[in-house]
Amino acid sequence: MSADRRRILAVIAVLSVFLAAGVFWLTRLVMAPTEAQFVSGAGSPPTVVTATPLDVESLAATEPSVPRSTTATPTRTPSSRRPTTRPTTTRPTSTRPTTTRPSTTRPTTTSAAPKPKPRTVQVGGVTLNNRNPRTMCTEYENRVGLPLVLSDIDVTGKLTISSRRCAGESDVNGSACREGRTLPVDGFCFVGVVPTTEEPGEYAGTVTVTVTARCTATRPAACRDPAVGDPPPSPERPVLITWVQQPVDTSCHAVRAPGDDSDDFCFPEPP
Repeated sequence: MSADRRRILAVIAVLSVFLAAGVFWLTRLVMAPTEAQFVSGAGSPPTVVTATPLDVESLAATEPSVPRSTTATPTRTPSSRRPTTRPTTTRPTSTRPTTTRPSTTRPTTTSAAPKPKPRTVQVGGVTLNNRNPRTMCTEYENRVGLPLVLSDIDVTGKLTISSRRCAGESDVNGSACREGRTLPVDGFCFVGVVPTTEEPGEYAGTVTVTVTARCTATRPAACRDPAVGDPPPSPERPVLITWVQQPVDTSCHAVRAPGDDSDDFCFPEPP
């Protein structure tokens, strides 16, 4: 055991002894009778007063009872209570400016009456000037007096349309006629043909071109064709005139046998 621990135990033992002695002394003091001598005066024998032990229970029994207070607990009056009604708070009015959306209703518009579709009539007295400077080349010149739209260019027989045939020939005017092309007034175009076979021989056929013009008046003469009828053409009521252009001459293209140096012109006999 360490020295510190032995020292602590010794202190505890000494304190225990003192505590026991104190308890014993207090017990004797309370329980033993106490004698006291009082001097009453000169020549008087001393009076001895013997004190009896203190009876705690008798003191408690003779202790006067203290009446309990009968004062009533003050009751809160309604005026002393907190107000139950909360003060009314007024929120400030919004000061945002009022915006009015523009009306989405579209204004009513009176639609114009649809224009009538132009009438299309087939005429037979109108024709293009055409010639065959070469038997396989058909040339057209617009002398009708109106711009003409060409369509449905075709050829019969064992021939086919060739835009390269006849191009660049000194005696052929204009450029190749093509479907959908507009031939202006006084304009030229041509249609060239070539055989569809290499078999030697002479091959003939007829070239046809469908032509359409728009009449907005009774001039030129093509717009006064009897087929136009009434009402007469006008800008508000145009009339489309159309016809199939027939050539003056039959087209012909020859295929020469090997060793034959003749040109490819040919002149078929009329039917």
